Amino acid sequence: MGCCSSGNTTAPPFRYSPTQRPLPKEKPSKSAFCKYALPKSQGYIHTVSCSTDSLFACNWNSTLTIYDGNVGKVMEEFQPHAQNVSQCRFFNGGNEIMTSSYDRTLKLWSTSNLAAPKKTFQGHGMAVASFCIAEEGKKLCSGSRDQSVALWDISTGDRIAEKTIPRNTVTCVELVPGQQNSFVQCSEDLSIRIWDTRELNPVTMIPLNDNYFACSCSVDRSGTKLLTGHYASNEIGCGVILWDLRKFSEDEYLWRYLEHKESVVQVKIHSKDSSEFAISASKDGRMKCIRMADGLEVDGYQDEAKWPFTTFGMADNGNLAVAGLCRNGTSKLVSLKVGGKGEFEVAGCTGDVEVTTKCVFW
Repeated sequence: MGCCSSGNTTAPPFRYSPTQRPLPKEKPSKSAFCKYALPKSQGYIHTVSCSTDSLFACNWNSTLTIYDGNVGKVMEEFQPHAQNVSQCRFFNGGNEIMTSSYDRTLKLWSTSNLAAPKKTFQGHGMAVASFCIAEEGKKLCSGSRDQSVALWDISTGDRIAEKTIPRNTVTCVELVPGQQNSFVQCSEDLSIRIWDTRELNPVTMIPLNDNYFACSCSVDRSGTKLLTGHYASNEIGCGVILWDLRKFSEDEYLWRYLEHKESVVQVKIHSKDSSEFAISASKDGRMKCIRMADGLEVDGYQDEAKWPFTTFGMADNGNLAVAGLCRNGTSKLVSLKVGGKGEFEVAGCTGDVEVTTKCVFW
């Protein structure tokens, strides 16, 4: 694939008419994902990774808290890095977890022994913003605030290659399933790039034709659709966009959802049987479940306190946990589940706790 040139026309923003908006729902019923309220979380929660049976929540005070998602019990707490953790992800079937940090490193941990990391990946010049696992678990791809993307050998911890592009301040990195040599990378330079890990080169790049960069992304299981969530404010540009990676250009997106009123902090694609849903969370305090087929909203969730969301994590079976910052200076973590028809089911939540740090990543 080659780089796409900027077009003169822009696809019209996708909006549904008021008559298509679903009627308000009754209060969601509870699911069996979390039978009890989750324990309190200390600090501003920036990253959450969720599996079918456990929940990993990382806070801005650098503490990684591991919850048992079935009973809402703390399994273990530890500090994986010297500074704030920017991202954590399950690895190797849930037996390992990878973390990245503002201390410019990435670390691989065994969930059975958190006393010391199995591998440490050093070499970035600034905070590591995001990462993904490629080539069937053999390679690690990372993106940093130092405007570089790096490729690592997971077995040795060695850096294989690094590429720096001026102004490419990385916001998120995501593997393209089915193409183990490809990953998507979004940037504050208002572009989206697709990289080939074999030579660590961007084989496709599209410029976004507005001023709202993508701060989160997700790729579907087929590796053909890309979902992006965008940084914006005051109801302008607060969008979720679905792209077709087979014909990738800035004026050929499939749909654009513009019903959020503040920045979209996290997006995920969820597959259930033959249906696919786009899940989004925003600083406007709303989560949305959007039907992938046509971009129509299926369901929404908002806490009674209307606190802004900071991130969420989601497992393949629809279990998810969303984190938010209450307006009275406290932090919460709520356990949800996405049902078969795209509906949100509330499972449990933490109590309010004092936030130790209020700095934000974006």
